Amino acid sequence: MSNEFDEQIKECLLKERVMIPSGTEGKILTTLESLPKKKKRNPGRLVAASILAVGAAVFLTINIQTLADNIPILNSIQKHFQLDNGYEKVMEESTLSKESNGTNITITNTVFDGVELLVSYKVEGKTAFVTKPTLFSDSTSINGESEGLVEARDEYGEFQDKAHKIYEGVTRFTVTSGSLDRKVRNEKKPETIDVAKLPDQFTLQLHIDKLGGPDGDIFGKWAFDLPIVTQKAKDFVKEVTINKDLSSLFPNTELEKVVVTPMRIYLQGIVDEKYSNLDYIVVDNDGETRKWLGGQAREYTTGKMASQSYFENAGGVPKSITVIPYRLDKLHSGFVMKSGVRLNKEGTTTVPLNQDKNLTITKVFEKDGKTYLYYISDYPVNDYLPILLVDEDGMMHNRVLNESIKSPKGKESVLVFNESLLNKELNVFNPNTVYYDQAFTIEIK
Repeated sequence: MSNEFDEQIKECLLKERVMIPSGTEGKILTTLESLPKKKKRNPGRLVAASILAVGAAVFLTINIQTLADNIPILNSIQKHFQLDNGYEKVMEESTLSKESNGTNITITNTVFDGVELLVSYKVEGKTAFVTKPTLFSDSTSINGESEGLVEARDEYGEFQDKAHKIYEGVTRFTVTSGSLDRKVRNEKKPETIDVAKLPDQFTLQLHIDKLGGPDGDIFGKWAFDLPIVTQKAKDFVKEVTINKDLSSLFPNTELEKVVVTPMRIYLQGIVDEKYSNLDYIVVDNDGETRKWLGGQAREYTTGKMASQSYFENAGGVPKSITVIPYRLDKLHSGFVMKSGVRLNKEGTTTVPLNQDKNLTITKVFEKDGKTYLYYISDYPVNDYLPILLVDEDGMMHNRVLNESIKSPKGKESVLVFNESLLNKELNVFNPNTVYYDQAFTIEIK
C-alpha cells in the first residue's frame, strides 16, 4: 500500500514539477493534462513546473471591453492568475488582426517582464464554436526559426457571449536571453535570466493552422509577427547577484541571483540533480510570505541542474526578502496510517513542522459536498502544499489549488477539498522539510 500511496503523491506533485525529455521540448505543454505522465528523471530532461500552479491554476482572460473601458485584465482573473496591477507597467496594446475561413483573430495586448510573455487575443466566429478556440501553436519562433524557438507554457480563456461566437484568452511563453541564443540551446546550456542581455526588440512569430490545441478542428491560416519591445522590462527589473553557497545542505547547490519584475520574483540557481525537489520560501520585509507559483530545472551538465523558481509580486519592489530553503523530501518515505497526526474533527490539531515549530489546524467542516480545513502558523510554510490528508485506506487527498486561499500573516488560511471527508479517519502529514536555521536575507536595491 505504501508504494501505491507514494505514486499517488508523486503523480499529484508532478503536475507542477514534471520531467520532459529534452528531445521533445518543442512539444512541451501541448496540453496541460499530458504533463503528469512524464515522471522519470533522466539526464538531459526538463523539470517543467506549471508556472503559477500552472498545472491547474494559471487562468487569464481579457474583458470584451478591454480598450474601451481601459481594463486590460478583469480583477477576478488577475487574482486567479496572481497578477498585481504592476503588470500594466510592461504591457503594450495591439490591434493586429487576421481572418481565415470566417474566423477572425485579434491580438489585443502583449505583456513582457523580461521572462514571462503573455499574449492576449480575441477570436470571433460567424457561427458558434463547439470547443474553445485556444491559440496554442506548435510553430512559434522568435526572429525566425533559425534564431529562436519558444514553446507555449500554458493557456486559458473564456467565451464572452452566450452564443459562443466570441472567445478571449491568453497564451503564456517564457523568453530569456538564453532562449534567444541558438548556441545556448544547441549546447544545452542553462537558459538563465539576464534581462540586461535581451535585445532592444524581438519578433514573436505565430503561425497557426488550427485552433483548439493539438486535437483542434478549427482550421485556417493565421500568421502574426508581434514586435516585443524590451525597454519597459529593463526599466523596471531589479537583479541582485548573491551566489549563496548552499552546499552545506546539498552538494552542488547555489542560489545565484534574485530577479524582481513588476509581475514576479524569480530565484535562479544551481541544484544537484539528486535534489531537484529543493525549493524556497520567500518572505518579504513586511513578514508576508510571497506565494510560490512554479519553477523549472534543466540539467545542463552531469549531476547539475539550472533551477528557477517563481513567486508572485504584489505591492511593488520589496526592500528585502528572506529566503528559506525547503525540500519535499517525504515523497519516497512510504506513508503509512500509523504515522502523521490524527485529525481532530472537533477541535484543533497540531502538526509538527520540525522539532520545535508547529502548524495548527484550527477547524474543519463540510459544506455542499466539500471539506474546508483552516490552518494558521507562526512560521513561514510552503503554502502551495502545506499538508496532505490520508484516510484509513491509505488514500491521499489533496486540496483544490484554485479554491484554497493563502491568507496574510497572522490570519487563517483555508484548504478546500473537493469531496466530503469527515466520515473517514484522517491523518495529517507535513510533506516538507524546511531549513529555518539556514534562512538568509537579501537586500533589493
